[in-house]
Amino acid sequence: ILLLNRFDRCNMVVSSAANGVANRKMLTVDDLKKRLSDPHALDLSMSGLNVTTMPCEALTQLPKVTVIDLSANQFFKLPDAFFTFTALTHINLSNNKIVFLQPAIGDLVHLQRLDLYKNNLSLLPYTFGKLASLQWLDLRDNPLTPTLSKKAGQCLDDKQCRKCALAIVQFMRLVMEEEERRQLSQQADNSENQPPPPPVPESSVKQRKRNKKNKKSDSTEVSPNIPNGISGDHGSNDLDHSDTDSDNEADPSTPPHQPAAVVQSKRSVYTRLMPLVVYGSALTLLALVIYAIIVVITVPVQVPSPSSAQ
Repeated sequence: ILLLNRFDRCNMVVSSAANGVANRKMLTVDDLKKRLSDPHALDLSMSGLNVTTMPCEALTQLPKVTVIDLSANQFFKLPDAFFTFTALTHINLSNNKIVFLQPAIGDLVHLQRLDLYKNNLSLLPYTFGKLASLQWLDLRDNPLTPTLSKKAGQCLDDKQCRKCALAIVQFMRLVMEEEERRQLSQQADNSENQPPPPPVPESSVKQRKRNKKNKKSDSTEVSPNIPNGISGDHGSNDLDHSDTDSDNEADPSTPPHQPAAVVQSKRSVYTRLMPLVVYGSALTLLALVIYAIIVVITVPVQVPSPSSAQ
C-alpha cells in the first residue's frame, strides 16, 4: 500500500510538471487554427495562458477572428498588444485574476460583449466611455468600488447585463469628460504660473530700429555722387566704409534719416581736406615770419642826432 501511494504521488508530480511545461509553450498559428470553432471564433479557454504566453503574434495571422474566449486562464492583466485587435466584438475574460485593465481598452471600438465575471477588478479605466458599441457586460464577483458596484447592478441575467453595459459606459464617459477638463485646467494653471520673459532694454530697441532704418535706406536710396579725386581710391574707400559703418552704429548722435553712404562720403571728404588745411596754415605762418625778418633787415634804424635831441 505504501509503495502504491508513493507511486501515485510520483505520477501526480510528473503530470503537474508536464502540464506546466505544456502551458509555458507558446502557441503557434497551427495550434490556433485547431482551436477555431468557426472562422470568426477562437476558443483559448483553460489553456494556462498568462500575459507572457498570450500568442498575440500568431493571432495577427487570423484577421477574421472577432470572437475570442480567454476564460479560466491565469491573466492578471492583458498584454498591450492584445488591444491592437480592434476588430474584436466578443471577449470572454471570466475566471481569471485580472487586477486592472489598461486605458488602451478604449481602442476596441467594435466591442459589443465583454465578460469580466470573477476577476479582481476594483476600478475601470475612464476610457471605458469610448466603448460606444458595448451592449453586454458582466462584472459579477469583482471587488468593485461602491460607486461602480451600484452602477453595474447584479448582472444576474441577460437583461441586467445589457443594463450594466449601458450604465457603465455612460458613467465612464462622464468621468472621461471630467478628467479631460481637469487636465485642461491644469495646463492653463501651469501656463499662468510661468514667469514672464525679461523686458528688453529701451536702448536696445532704439538701436535696432535705427539699424533697420539705415539698412532700408541703403537698399532703396541711391548713393550721392562723390568727387573723382576721392572716389578713385577703392582700397581706402573700403577701409573708410568699414570704419564709418562701425562708427555710425555706435554713435547715437547720427541723424537716423541720413543714409550711411552720405555720412561716409562726408567723413571721407573731411578726413582728406584736414591735412591740406593744416599744411596751408603752416605755410602762411612761415611766410609771415620770413616777411617780418626781411622787413627788420632792410629798414634802417634812425638814431636821433644831438641837435634834434636838444
